[in-house]
Amino acid sequence: MWIADKYIDYVKDQTVKHPGESWNKMLLGFQANKYRMKLLPKKGISKGYQKLEAMMMSFVADALSHPESYVWGNIFSPCEIIGCFGLSTLSIECLS
Repeated sequence: MWIADKYIDYVKDQTVKHPGESWNKMLLGFQANKYRMKLLPKKGISKGYQKLEAMMMSFVADALSHPESYVWGNIFSPCEIIGCFGLSTLSIECLS
């Protein structure tokens, strides 16, 4: 089992017990996963999908680390208009 899997289990447990204190732990997990995707890509998938997965994880981790610079959206939200205000759109579909 990866260290990351143990950390995820720990954060899940802490989130249930102390939901208000778990945000920074989740952010740390996203940031760690961002670097893991870049350094140790998943085997068995094409290079293009490996790069796409690393790019999406990086986008999500960076956005969640700076809550003042993004807004939640979906595939139907006008991300171009939101971009005019200097904000990024973090889509629910991307996060899933």
